[in-house]
Amino acid sequence: MNQAFYISILTLLFMMTSCLKSKTLQNETQLKISDLRFGDNYKNVIKANNIEKTYMIATGLAAKRLESDTVKHFEFDNNGDLVYERTYNESRRVNYQYDTFGLVKFKNFQTDVHAAYYVYYVFKPNSLVLSQFWEGRTNDTNIYTFNNIGLLTQSFEYSHDDCNCSYQKMHYHYDSLNQIHLKVTETTDHRGPNFVDSTLYFYNNKNLDSTLTRIYTDKRTKYYGSSKMYYNKNGLMTRTTFNDSLILNFIHIKKA
Repeated sequence: MNQAFYISILTLLFMMTSCLKSKTLQNETQLKISDLRFGDNYKNVIKANNIEKTYMIATGLAAKRLESDTVKHFEFDNNGDLVYERTYNESRRVNYQYDTFGLVKFKNFQTDVHAAYYVYYVFKPNSLVLSQFWEGRTNDTNIYTFNNIGLLTQSFEYSHDDCNCSYQKMHYHYDSLNQIHLKVTETTDHRGPNFVDSTLYFYNNKNLDSTLTRIYTDKRTKYYGSSKMYYNKNGLMTRTTFNDSLILNFIHIKKA
């Protein structure tokens, strides 16, 4: 099982929510950057619960496979944005800074090598496309497409890490309440293998209760496995499992 890929899915979830700019949309003829909403609402959950740090803890078989009890930890600012993440078994550290719209403007990536990126954006309201440019990576532009009420519908993202070997295409689908219902992610990694995963979101009284992700390889021809994510009544992640055997728990630390 590709442990690094599984952990990267969890990181992606945090990263997508860290870019979220939540705002009640007005009846305007043209959207602005501040009107855009990136996927789910987890950034607001972190902020509402006054969370400073989150630890991902492995137990039993997971701890043995990953050779560590503490797998990752995340730190957040007062807006709920992810500002620091550390992956222990890979000695990986990443810092983020944000602009006034809550969008990433700087990423500092460290393992045995160091990579720093400055980020800027161009939004075209007529086409509802936001382009994210990484200085020094002229061919690695991330593209985000939105619908006419500002919900993210498609994205194309490069990894922008130490090797920059992969990219992801994502499609987002929403229910009648404009809550995310389905996310389909295609991951292309030049080191291989490539993955396609589909995530279903389940709600209880409009509150996110759990997600189920099914993962395939070889262009959806081979089933790889499934993962589940569980949330508490406050909307915080509590536990994730892979194939019902690899179990990771989340411990949240509130700000003083």
